[in-house]
Amino acid sequence: MLRHHLCLLLLPLVSATALGQVTLKLSVGGTVIGTVTAGQHLTAAGNKVIEVQTVLKRGDKEARLVTRSEYAADGTPVEMFESFVPDDSSGEQHTNVEFDSAGAHAARNAGDGWKSKDLELDAKRSRACTYEFWFLRDQPKTGDKVTAFYFDVDKLAWVDRTTTYVGPTNVSINGKLLPSFHIRTTSGDQVIDAYVDDKGRPLRITNGDTEMVRSDL
Repeated sequence: MLRHHLCLLLLPLVSATALGQVTLKLSVGGTVIGTVTAGQHLTAAGNKVIEVQTVLKRGDKEARLVTRSEYAADGTPVEMFESFVPDDSSGEQHTNVEFDSAGAHAARNAGDGWKSKDLELDAKRSRACTYEFWFLRDQPKTGDKVTAFYFDVDKLAWVDRTTTYVGPTNVSINGKLLPSFHIRTTSGDQVIDAYVDDKGRPLRITNGDTEMVRSDL
């Protein structure tokens, strides 16, 4: 459950990370439990590649969640990868997903060998996650909203989600009030708020009592 909760929290980080790499501290209920390092780059074809590594600490043990996603210039997914290595011998899981016009084609190894699964998506349903290029290539206007089907790698399912640019605001980061731009992502009953700077770099991301805050500011 913690793995899926982290995957959900990382959703807006994908669209809130400018070129380069940033590090955030991850906390639950006010207790720091790990760090998140995120980076991205544009390919020669104009695709966006995002890589995120989360390290969870429990005493002298560590669990790692690594994700990699690539989106075409129109916001449609090209491929995704997720690897979760727990701090014990159980629960390790690796997933590869490729996309075509029919939908998603996934392969997962949860310790019992690789198993494949195809998940179609009706062509009439949009999968163009154009918010992936907000503040990187495109400048959204207050109130801009994108509703599209996003592929949840952890659940191996297409999920409907809406991402909205709420507008400029101030946010408290490590005791300092900083100007930011507010992006809200809703998926089912989950509401995730991301606050980014003028280059799209994340300052704070919250989901209930779980949050990520820049550790270098």
